[in-house]
Amino acid sequence: MASYMLFIRGGAEAWAAMSPETMQQAMQHYIQWTDEMAASGKLVHAEQLAEAPTVLHGGSGAIVTDGPYTETKDLISGYYLYQAADHDEALAIARACPALQYGSAVVVYPVIARA
Repeated sequence: MASYMLFIRGGAEAWAAMSPETMQQAMQHYIQWTDEMAASGKLVHAEQLAEAPTVLHGGSGAIVTDGPYTETKDLISGYYLYQAADHDEALAIARACPALQYGSAVVVYPVIARA
C-alpha cells in the first residue's frame, strides 16, 4: 500500500452561503466519508485546518507573517492522509470526497516512501 495526502482547497464562498441545515448535512457527509475510510483501514489521519496560517519566508533570515495572504480559493481547509493500493485507487477515493460537492477542490499528492 502506498500513502497519499489529500488537501481540501477553496470552497469558503460556498460554505458561507449555506443555510445551517445544509451545513449540517454537509458535515454529516464528511463524517460518513471519513468513517468509511477509517472502517476500510485506509485512513491514517485527517484534520480540519484553521483559516489563519502563519507563513515563514526563506532567504536571509526567516521572516514571519500572519496569513492568510492567498486568495480564498487557494486556502487549504483540511487534509486526509490515507493509503491506497495504487494511484488509480487513490484517485477513486479522492473523487468520493464530499469537498467536491461543496465548492472545494481536492489535491492529491503521493507520499514518497522512505527506504
